[in-house]
Amino acid sequence: MAKKIKVTIVFGEDAANLQHEKEYKTVRGLKKCMEANNVYGRVVTREFDTLAEKEAYLQGVKDMDGWLDWCIFKKI
Repeated sequence: MAKKIKVTIVFGEDAANLQHEKEYKTVRGLKKCMEANNVYGRVVTREFDTLAEKEAYLQGVKDMDGWLDWCIFKKI
């Protein structure tokens, strides 16, 4: 079985800023600091079979950045 390609993403402005400022080496360290400082956010790890799948996921995250909601447009 091929090794999975992983990506870990920090969601939430305050949580992302905390990671940018402190550059935690582990998710556990970041989460502990988030809890200690009442910082809201979410850290997720996703696994992919191919680099193309990972890149498609990251493009979706980039496309969604700044928007609070979304829907699928269906032409009638």
